Amino acid sequence: MYSRIIPVFISSSDDVGKEREIIDRVIKALSPKLLKLFGIMLYSEKWENFRPLSARSEEIQDIINARLEKSALFVGILYSKYGECINPETNISATHEEIRFAIQNDKNLKILIYKREPMLKIDDNNKSDVENRHRFNKLIEEIKKSKILYKKYDNVDYFEQNVTLDLMEAVLEMTTEASRREKLNKFFKFGISRRQREANVLIGYPPIHKHFGPSQRASYDWTQRLVPNVVYEDFRALRKIENSLNCMGVFDHKTVTTHYEDLRERGNRIWLCIPRNEIAQKKLDLFGNRVRFEFIGENSSNRELIWLNDNDDKITVKSPLQKYSRVQVPSATVSMKKGVN
Repeated sequence: MYSRIIPVFISSSDDVGKEREIIDRVIKALSPKLLKLFGIMLYSEKWENFRPLSARSEEIQDIINARLEKSALFVGILYSKYGECINPETNISATHEEIRFAIQNDKNLKILIYKREPMLKIDDNNKSDVENRHRFNKLIEEIKKSKILYKKYDNVDYFEQNVTLDLMEAVLEMTTEASRREKLNKFFKFGISRRQREANVLIGYPPIHKHFGPSQRASYDWTQRLVPNVVYEDFRALRKIENSLNCMGVFDHKTVTTHYEDLRERGNRIWLCIPRNEIAQKKLDLFGNRVRFEFIGENSSNRELIWLNDNDDKITVKSPLQKYSRVQVPSATVSMKKGVN
Protein backbone atom coordinates (compact mmCIF):
# COMPACT_ATOMS: atom_id res chain seq x y z
CA MET A 1 0.00 0.00 0.00
CA TYR A 2 1.43 3.35 -1.08
CA SER A 3 1.39 6.05 1.55
CA ARG A 4 -0.37 9.32 0.89
CA ILE A 5 1.11 12.43 2.49
CA ILE A 6 -1.44 15.06 3.53
CA PRO A 7 -0.17 18.53 4.45
CA VAL A 8 -2.01 20.29 7.30
CA PHE A 9 -1.74 24.06 6.92
CA ILE A 10 -1.73 25.82 10.30
CA SER A 11 -2.79 29.46 10.40
CA SER A 12 -2.81 31.69 13.48
CA SER A 13 -1.51 34.89 15.02
CA ASP A 14 1.34 34.81 17.57
CA ASP A 15 -0.84 34.65 20.70
CA VAL A 16 -1.59 30.90 20.47
CA GLY A 17 1.90 29.44 20.69
CA LYS A 18 0.80 26.68 23.05
CA GLU A 19 -1.91 25.52 20.66
CA ARG A 20 0.53 25.39 17.75
CA GLU A 21 2.79 23.12 19.80
CA ILE A 22 -0.21 20.91 20.58
CA ILE A 23 -1.13 20.54 16.91
CA ASP A 24 2.43 19.50 16.07
CA ARG A 25 2.31 16.91 18.82
CA VAL A 26 -1.11 15.61 17.75
CA ILE A 27 -0.04 15.30 14.10
CA LYS A 28 3.11 13.39 15.05
CA ALA A 29 1.08 11.05 17.27
CA LEU A 30 -1.67 10.44 14.70
CA SER A 31 0.52 9.87 11.64
CA PRO A 32 1.87 6.40 12.54
CA LYS A 33 -1.64 5.18 13.34
CA LEU A 34 -3.14 6.66 10.17
CA LEU A 35 -0.29 5.19 8.12
CA LYS A 36 -1.00 1.71 9.48
CA LEU A 37 -4.77 1.96 9.05
CA PHE A 38 -5.17 3.94 5.82
CA GLY A 39 -1.71 4.48 4.34
CA ILE A 40 -1.93 8.20 5.16
CA MET A 41 0.64 10.46 6.80
CA LEU A 42 0.09 14.00 8.07
CA TYR A 43 2.66 16.74 8.36
CA SER A 44 2.47 20.35 9.55
CA GLU A 45 2.69 23.09 6.95
CA LYS A 46 3.65 26.25 8.86
CA TRP A 47 4.97 29.64 7.85
CA GLU A 48 8.19 29.18 9.79
CA ASN A 49 8.93 26.00 7.81
CA PHE A 50 8.96 27.66 4.38
CA ARG A 51 9.58 31.33 5.23
CA PRO A 52 11.92 32.84 2.59
CA LEU A 53 15.10 34.55 3.69
CA SER A 54 14.12 37.69 1.84
CA ALA A 55 10.82 38.66 0.22
CA ARG A 56 8.86 41.83 -0.36
CA SER A 57 5.77 42.17 1.80
CA GLU A 58 3.44 41.94 -1.22
CA GLU A 59 5.04 38.61 -2.21
CA ILE A 60 4.68 36.96 1.19
CA GLN A 61 0.96 36.22 0.88
CA ASP A 62 1.42 34.83 -2.63
CA ILE A 63 3.94 32.35 -1.22
CA ILE A 64 1.52 31.40 1.57
CA ASN A 65 -1.39 30.95 -0.86
CA ALA A 66 0.74 28.74 -3.12
CA ARG A 67 1.40 26.47 -0.12
CA LEU A 68 -2.25 26.57 0.83
CA GLU A 69 -3.28 25.35 -2.62
CA LYS A 70 -1.16 22.22 -2.12
CA SER A 71 -2.64 21.48 1.31
CA ALA A 72 -5.62 19.21 1.99
CA LEU A 73 -6.35 20.24 5.60
CA PHE A 74 -6.49 23.72 7.08
CA VAL A 75 -6.42 24.47 10.82
CA GLY A 76 -7.03 28.05 11.91
CA ILE A 77 -6.59 29.16 15.54
CA LEU A 78 -7.85 32.51 16.84
CA TYR A 79 -7.63 34.22 20.20
CA SER A 80 -7.49 37.99 20.65
CA LYS A 81 -4.90 39.34 18.22
CA TYR A 82 -6.05 40.24 14.74
CA GLY A 83 -2.54 40.22 13.34
CA GLU A 84 -0.42 42.49 11.20
CA CYS A 85 -1.65 43.72 7.82
CA ILE A 86 1.19 42.84 5.44
CA ASN A 87 -0.70 43.44 2.17
CA PRO A 88 -1.61 47.12 1.65
CA GLU A 89 -4.00 46.21 -1.18
CA THR A 90 -6.35 44.11 0.98
CA ASN A 91 -5.65 45.88 4.30
CA ILE A 92 -6.38 42.68 6.22
CA SER A 93 -4.09 40.53 8.34
CA ALA A 94 -2.18 37.51 7.07
CA THR A 95 -4.34 35.18 9.17
CA HIS A 96 -7.53 36.77 7.83
CA GLU A 97 -6.30 36.43 4.25
CA GLU A 98 -5.31 32.80 4.77
CA ILE A 99 -8.71 31.91 6.23
CA ARG A 100 -10.50 33.80 3.46
CA PHE A 101 -8.42 32.01 0.82
CA ALA A 102 -9.19 28.66 2.46
CA ILE A 103 -12.95 29.37 2.50
CA GLN A 104 -12.85 30.30 -1.19
CA ASN A 105 -11.22 26.93 -1.91
CA ASP A 106 -13.29 24.83 0.49
CA LYS A 107 -14.19 22.33 -2.24
CA ASN A 108 -10.60 21.08 -2.22
CA LEU A 109 -9.78 21.85 1.40
CA LYS A 110 -11.10 20.54 4.73
CA ILE A 111 -11.23 23.51 7.12
CA LEU A 112 -11.15 23.43 10.94
CA ILE A 113 -11.33 26.73 12.86
CA TYR A 114 -10.90 27.09 16.65
CA LYS A 115 -11.28 30.19 18.78
CA ARG A 116 -10.06 30.58 22.36
CA GLU A 117 -12.38 32.22 24.89
CA PRO A 118 -12.66 34.64 26.54
CA MET A 119 -11.00 37.32 24.46
CA LEU A 120 -8.52 39.66 26.11
CA LYS A 121 -9.75 43.17 26.80
CA ILE A 122 -8.47 46.06 24.72
CA ASP A 123 -7.86 49.72 25.45
CA ASP A 124 -10.98 51.51 24.19
CA ASN A 125 -8.97 54.73 23.97
CA ASN A 126 -6.43 53.16 21.62
CA LYS A 127 -7.63 53.75 18.06
CA SER A 128 -5.45 50.98 16.62
CA ASP A 129 -6.76 48.40 19.11
CA VAL A 130 -10.37 49.38 18.42
CA GLU A 131 -9.89 49.12 14.64
CA ASN A 132 -8.20 45.74 14.91
CA ARG A 133 -10.94 44.38 17.19
CA HIS A 134 -13.51 45.57 14.65
CA ARG A 135 -11.62 43.73 11.88
CA PHE A 136 -11.34 40.65 14.10
CA ASN A 137 -15.13 40.60 14.57
CA LYS A 138 -15.57 40.91 10.80
CA LEU A 139 -13.38 37.84 10.37
CA ILE A 140 -15.53 35.87 12.82
CA GLU A 141 -18.65 36.90 10.87
CA GLU A 142 -17.10 35.61 7.63
CA ILE A 143 -16.28 32.28 9.28
CA LYS A 144 -19.80 31.84 10.67
CA LYS A 145 -21.42 32.65 7.31
CA SER A 146 -19.26 30.06 5.53
CA LYS A 147 -20.72 27.22 7.68
CA ILE A 148 -17.34 25.51 8.09
CA LEU A 149 -16.33 23.73 11.30
CA TYR A 150 -15.94 26.42 13.96
CA LYS A 151 -15.44 25.61 17.66
CA LYS A 152 -14.73 27.62 20.80
CA TYR A 153 -12.59 26.39 23.69
CA ASP A 154 -11.54 27.81 27.05
CA ASN A 155 -8.51 25.64 27.91
CA VAL A 156 -5.74 23.93 25.95
CA ASP A 157 -6.67 20.42 27.13
CA TYR A 158 -10.11 20.77 25.61
CA PHE A 159 -8.50 22.14 22.44
CA GLU A 160 -6.19 19.11 22.19
CA GLN A 161 -9.08 16.68 22.58
CA ASN A 162 -11.11 18.41 19.89
CA VAL A 163 -8.35 18.88 17.34
CA THR A 164 -7.33 15.20 17.72
CA LEU A 165 -10.85 13.93 17.07
CA ASP A 166 -11.53 16.46 14.30
CA LEU A 167 -8.32 15.63 12.42
CA MET A 168 -9.09 11.92 12.66
CA GLU A 169 -12.66 12.48 11.44
CA ALA A 170 -11.42 14.68 8.57
CA VAL A 171 -9.02 11.96 7.42
CA LEU A 172 -11.77 9.32 7.63
CA GLU A 173 -14.08 11.53 5.60
CA MET A 174 -11.39 12.12 2.97
CA THR A 175 -10.69 8.39 2.80
CA THR A 176 -14.31 7.35 2.35
CA GLU A 177 -14.93 10.14 -0.17
CA ALA A 178 -11.88 9.01 -2.18
CA SER A 179 -13.16 5.43 -2.22
CA ARG A 180 -16.65 6.55 -3.22
CA ARG A 181 -15.24 8.82 -5.94
CA GLU A 182 -13.21 5.96 -7.37
CA LYS A 183 -16.27 3.69 -7.55
CA LEU A 184 -18.40 6.40 -9.14
CA ASN A 185 -15.75 7.12 -11.76
CA LYS A 186 -15.84 3.44 -12.70
CA PHE A 187 -19.62 3.48 -12.98
CA PHE A 188 -20.08 6.75 -14.87
CA LYS A 189 -18.19 7.23 -18.13
CA PHE A 190 -18.60 10.61 -19.80
CA GLY A 191 -17.38 11.85 -23.15
CA ILE A 192 -16.65 15.34 -24.42
CA SER A 193 -19.41 16.79 -26.54
CA ARG A 194 -18.33 18.62 -29.68
CA ARG A 195 -21.61 20.49 -29.85
CA GLN A 196 -22.60 21.73 -26.44
CA ARG A 197 -24.85 24.68 -25.79
CA GLU A 198 -25.30 24.27 -22.06
CA ALA A 199 -24.32 21.64 -19.48
CA ASN A 200 -22.07 18.74 -20.43
CA VAL A 201 -24.31 16.22 -18.61
CA LEU A 202 -28.09 16.35 -18.89
CA ILE A 203 -30.35 14.37 -16.55
CA GLY A 204 -33.65 13.65 -18.26
CA TYR A 205 -36.72 13.31 -16.07
CA PRO A 206 -40.33 12.67 -17.23
CA PRO A 207 -42.56 14.45 -14.69
CA ILE A 208 -45.65 14.44 -16.92
CA HIS A 209 -47.94 11.54 -17.76
CA LYS A 210 -46.97 9.85 -21.05
CA HIS A 211 -50.38 10.53 -22.65
CA PHE A 212 -49.97 14.26 -22.20
CA GLY A 213 -49.34 15.62 -25.70
CA PRO A 214 -49.22 19.06 -27.36
CA SER A 215 -52.88 18.90 -28.41
CA GLN A 216 -54.00 18.31 -24.81
CA ARG A 217 -52.00 21.05 -23.12
CA ALA A 218 -54.96 23.38 -22.71
CA SER A 219 -57.45 20.90 -21.29
CA TYR A 220 -55.49 18.03 -19.71
CA ASP A 221 -54.78 18.39 -15.98
CA TRP A 222 -51.56 16.37 -15.79
CA THR A 223 -51.09 17.15 -12.07
CA GLN A 224 -53.93 14.71 -11.31
CA ARG A 225 -51.86 11.91 -12.85
CA LEU A 226 -48.93 12.30 -10.49
CA VAL A 227 -48.81 10.13 -7.39
CA PRO A 228 -47.19 12.27 -4.63
CA ASN A 229 -45.19 9.42 -3.10
CA VAL A 230 -43.72 8.39 -6.46
CA VAL A 231 -42.87 11.96 -7.37
CA TYR A 232 -41.11 12.36 -4.03
CA GLU A 233 -39.02 9.25 -4.68
CA ASP A 234 -38.13 10.59 -8.12
CA PHE A 235 -37.00 13.82 -6.51
CA ARG A 236 -34.80 11.91 -4.07
CA ALA A 237 -33.29 9.91 -6.95
CA LEU A 238 -32.45 13.14 -8.78
CA ARG A 239 -30.71 14.54 -5.69
CA LYS A 240 -28.67 11.35 -5.30
CA ILE A 241 -27.53 11.47 -8.92
CA GLU A 242 -26.58 15.14 -8.62
CA ASN A 243 -24.68 14.52 -5.38
CA SER A 244 -22.82 11.61 -6.99
CA LEU A 245 -21.78 13.79 -9.92
CA ASN A 246 -20.62 16.53 -7.56
CA CYS A 247 -18.57 13.99 -5.60
CA MET A 248 -16.81 13.02 -8.85
CA GLY A 249 -16.02 16.67 -9.53
CA VAL A 250 -18.57 16.89 -12.36
CA PHE A 251 -20.40 20.15 -11.65
CA ASP A 252 -21.41 20.93 -15.24
CA HIS A 253 -24.74 19.09 -15.12
CA LYS A 254 -28.39 20.06 -15.43
CA THR A 255 -31.68 18.31 -14.64
CA VAL A 256 -34.36 18.87 -17.30
CA THR A 257 -37.71 17.39 -18.33
CA THR A 258 -38.08 15.15 -21.37
CA HIS A 259 -39.58 18.11 -23.25
CA TYR A 260 -36.15 19.76 -23.23
CA GLU A 261 -34.96 20.05 -26.83
CA ASP A 262 -31.25 19.37 -26.18
CA LEU A 263 -32.04 15.88 -24.86
CA ARG A 264 -32.63 14.77 -28.46
CA GLU A 265 -29.07 15.68 -29.43
CA ARG A 266 -25.96 13.58 -28.88
CA GLY A 267 -24.17 14.03 -25.56
CA ASN A 268 -23.83 12.75 -22.01
CA ARG A 269 -27.32 11.75 -20.85
CA ILE A 270 -28.64 10.20 -17.64
CA TRP A 271 -32.24 9.02 -17.97
CA LEU A 272 -34.43 8.72 -14.91
CA CYS A 273 -37.41 6.34 -14.81
CA ILE A 274 -36.72 4.67 -18.17
CA PRO A 275 -39.91 2.51 -18.18
CA ARG A 276 -42.01 5.68 -18.46
CA ASN A 277 -39.49 7.69 -20.46
CA GLU A 278 -40.29 7.25 -24.18
CA ILE A 279 -37.35 9.33 -25.41
CA ALA A 280 -34.93 7.21 -23.36
CA GLN A 281 -36.49 4.02 -24.75
CA LYS A 282 -35.90 5.18 -28.32
CA LYS A 283 -32.31 6.14 -27.52
CA LEU A 284 -31.67 2.73 -25.97
CA ASP A 285 -32.90 0.98 -29.13
CA LEU A 286 -30.08 2.64 -31.06
CA PHE A 287 -27.46 0.86 -28.94
CA GLY A 288 -28.70 -2.64 -29.71
CA ASN A 289 -26.91 -5.38 -27.75
CA ARG A 290 -24.49 -2.85 -26.21
CA VAL A 291 -27.09 -2.07 -23.53
CA ARG A 292 -26.18 -4.03 -20.40
CA PHE A 293 -29.61 -4.04 -18.78
CA GLU A 294 -33.23 -4.74 -19.66
CA PHE A 295 -36.64 -4.49 -18.07
CA ILE A 296 -38.95 -7.48 -18.04
CA GLY A 297 -42.56 -7.72 -16.88
CA GLU A 298 -45.65 -5.97 -18.12
CA ASN A 299 -46.66 -3.99 -15.04
CA SER A 300 -45.51 -2.84 -11.62
CA SER A 301 -46.41 -6.12 -9.90
CA ASN A 302 -43.93 -8.25 -11.89
CA ARG A 303 -41.46 -5.79 -13.42
CA GLU A 304 -37.78 -6.59 -12.87
CA LEU A 305 -34.48 -5.08 -13.96
CA ILE A 306 -31.87 -7.52 -15.30
CA TRP A 307 -28.35 -6.09 -15.06
CA LEU A 308 -25.13 -7.55 -16.52
CA ASN A 309 -21.96 -6.91 -14.53
CA ASP A 310 -18.40 -6.88 -15.90
CA ASN A 311 -18.28 -10.70 -15.81
CA ASP A 312 -21.59 -10.94 -17.71
CA ASP A 313 -23.27 -12.32 -14.61
CA LYS A 314 -26.97 -11.48 -14.45
CA ILE A 315 -28.18 -9.50 -11.46
CA THR A 316 -31.93 -9.29 -10.92
CA VAL A 317 -33.37 -6.19 -9.23
CA LYS A 318 -37.04 -6.43 -8.38
CA SER A 319 -39.20 -3.35 -8.30
CA PRO A 320 -40.24 -2.35 -4.75
CA LEU A 321 -43.10 -0.22 -6.10
CA GLN A 322 -45.91 -2.68 -5.34
CA LYS A 323 -44.87 -3.16 -1.72
CA TYR A 324 -44.16 0.56 -1.36
CA SER A 325 -47.60 1.50 -2.69
CA ARG A 326 -49.31 -1.12 -0.51
CA VAL A 327 -47.81 0.53 2.57
CA GLN A 328 -48.21 4.15 1.48
CA VAL A 329 -51.45 4.00 -0.52
CA PRO A 330 -53.38 0.77 0.24
CA SER A 331 -56.14 1.63 -2.25
CA ALA A 332 -53.61 1.68 -5.10
CA THR A 333 -52.82 -2.04 -4.70
CA VAL A 334 -56.07 -3.11 -6.38
CA SER A 335 -55.34 -0.97 -9.45
CA MET A 336 -51.77 -2.28 -9.69
CA LYS A 337 -52.94 -5.89 -9.69
CA LYS A 338 -55.14 -5.05 -12.67
CA GLY A 339 -52.05 -3.96 -14.59
CA VAL A 340 -52.47 -0.21 -14.26
CA ASN A 341 -49.10 1.64 -14.04
